[in-house]
Amino acid sequence: MISHIPTARLLRTFQLCRTLDKRTLQQQGATQQRQAAKGQLETSHGQYLAATAQLEYTRLQSPIDGLIADRAVYPGDIAPAGTPLFIVMDTTKVVVRLHVTHQQANQLELGDKAVLQVSDLKTSFPAKVTVLSPALDPNSTTVEVWVQADNPQGKLQPGTTVEVSIVARTIPNAIVIPISAVLTDSAGKTSVMLVKSDSRAYSQNIETGIREGSSIQVISGLKPGETVIAAGAYGLPDKTKVKSIPSNSRSGAPPTGS
Repeated sequence: MISHIPTARLLRTFQLCRTLDKRTLQQQGATQQRQAAKGQLETSHGQYLAATAQLEYTRLQSPIDGLIADRAVYPGDIAPAGTPLFIVMDTTKVVVRLHVTHQQANQLELGDKAVLQVSDLKTSFPAKVTVLSPALDPNSTTVEVWVQADNPQGKLQPGTTVEVSIVARTIPNAIVIPISAVLTDSAGKTSVMLVKSDSRAYSQNIETGIREGSSIQVISGLKPGETVIAAGAYGLPDKTKVKSIPSNSRSGAPPTGS
């Protein structure tokens, strides 16, 4: 059976369906816009994180406190990969590297006390031995020794030439003579010109030990109280008649002979 629906009702139903379809499309469009906006937000956040990371790369932080000793780049320069940009030095402690003979190195131990002296400064700086190289330098046949000193006020600047004195050991009642009195022959043997009671100079072989400043220890070959020629003994013939001059009256003066 076919029923007839009034025309006005059909129009209202059609208009209602069209209104619902329009709202559905608007809702779908809004959803798509929200998803697009969300995607743009995530993209912008990623760009922000990338920019923040790049900004962090522009900040250089030294792993130690210290002074900038050298710089390789300046504003506007392009820094090649792998190139050090700055050299930072911690100068609160300084290390002096010196080379000593094998014989001298054998007398040293880690922790031995030392003193640093700079010619331009009147102050001496206490230090200690921190490194003794176990091998000889093949070029100089010497041993490298490191001496470390505290430098809280920064008076010792890197690159400064210093004089180092190391106390290897202390020997009581040692026989000590001026280094200038020691004669060394081509074979490495050491001797002095010993002045005896007849006022003649005689060659006397000796064995030396520790050196300190301008003096050196005599291990054997001399007795306490004996007189040696402190200066001018080189080339002096054996048994030459000499006249002794006290070293404190004419320092460095050669002996007179006949």
